Amino acid sequence: MYYVNFKKLTYGNIPYNFKIRLVRLASLKDLYNLGKACPDVESHCNIRHELHDQVKIADSPSVYRSAVRMVFWLGIFRYFKFLQYLYDGPWSTIPIWGSVLSVNEIVDRNKLIYVQDTLVLHCKSSQGYKKVIPFITGPYSRLIIDGHITWKQAKQLITANVKQVRIDAKIHFWSKERKEFVKFIEQFCRGTAYK
Repeated sequence: MYYVNFKKLTYGNIPYNFKIRLVRLASLKDLYNLGKACPDVESHCNIRHELHDQVKIADSPSVYRSAVRMVFWLGIFRYFKFLQYLYDGPWSTIPIWGSVLSVNEIVDRNKLIYVQDTLVLHCKSSQGYKKVIPFITGPYSRLIIDGHITWKQAKQLITANVKQVRIDAKIHFWSKERKEFVKFIEQFCRGTAYK
């Protein structure tokens, strides 16, 4: 028979990588409570991803500035759901965002962007999308794409949680991807919630 000697494990004896993983996976409420018990948790919090409910990401300075100017007016729609429904409508997807980020800002911070509801992307070239896509995560259900993008990049952004997509971008296809695109659109349009 084996005898195991259980000791109390103090937070100071926990390996560094486990602490980092604990901070990344903990909910904000749990992280707050953990911060009370273990004060050095706050030093690891800068590793967590940035949380955004509705965000617009742009690579062009002029698009970025105009999006920042719109934040106040779109904020009115965010707080009054009925106005948002009138603005958005039952058959369209008109974006509303509460924060604006630039592609260079995201790459420089080197942090994941966790999007809860709406993701609006505007990159003038597929290179901008190539830079920003690895940093985007979250259960966003609305996706708006502007600019120039490849079909492969668009597929990476359209996750299983996405129900509404609006692509105002020029999509670059390889000839073998066209049939795949048509098949994808047929499968995606499977109900009134999916626009």
